[in-house]
Amino acid sequence: MLYYFLTTSFTPLDLKIFPQMSFQQLKALLDENLSPKDQVAFRDYLFYIDLKNVKSLLAEKPIDPRGFFSEKELREALLVQEDIPEYMQDFLQKFADKEMRLRHFTSLYAQFFRQERKGFLQKYFSWQRELRLVITALRAKKWGKDLTSELQFEEVGDPFAMHLLAQKDAKELDVPERYAPVKALFQKYINQPKELEKQLLIYQLQVVEEFEEGRPFSVDAVLGYAARLYLIESWWMLDEANGKTALKHIV
Repeated sequence: MLYYFLTTSFTPLDLKIFPQMSFQQLKALLDENLSPKDQVAFRDYLFYIDLKNVKSLLAEKPIDPRGFFSEKELREALLVQEDIPEYMQDFLQKFADKEMRLRHFTSLYAQFFRQERKGFLQKYFSWQRELRLVITALRAKKWGKDLTSELQFEEVGDPFAMHLLAQKDAKELDVPERYAPVKALFQKYINQPKELEKQLLIYQLQVVEEFEEGRPFSVDAVLGYAARLYLIESWWMLDEANGKTALKHIV
């Protein structure tokens, strides 16, 4: 299905300007205009936010209000184990203790990334997985953690994970060329965590723009716009001078 009128209604996005349309407003717009099939795809995108929110709840930290579930809805879904994937239900049943759930939480990310997808979501989550693994490996090298343990839930024989694991005893991590900018940012801003996060958001924004090329009115274009809006809004939230203004729009 093509979304001519929907996509032409999207406001322009520029990192230098706070978005005219908030992510919450976009969610409401898509809820009214996407086909049932494409609603499922958008919910899959939002579930990645929900997944991170589950970890935040376990760690007793504030959640990101831009996911599919509100905090109340997410707590209820976890309690009754409904409206969540089967692999998450299995995880909750296997690890009843909060500490154990936190300790094994990366297994949920691994399961999430293994789900079959196509189009934008396939490219986006494949890249997000690799990005997470690269950053995990860089952190492990920096703080002397066991890389085998950090990547223990990845599939045996996966080429990308194996490339990183092969360097578990190396002094410095050699990353694939595509992630050289990530390594450079990590090395430059490792002692400035907020600035590192901001720079990584900029890097992600540039990559997402590449994924959208060629299908301007498709659901891939819609999902790409949502991903870019989310990143830009997140970038503004990290700016102390504008954080309060951004928060008002987000919540």
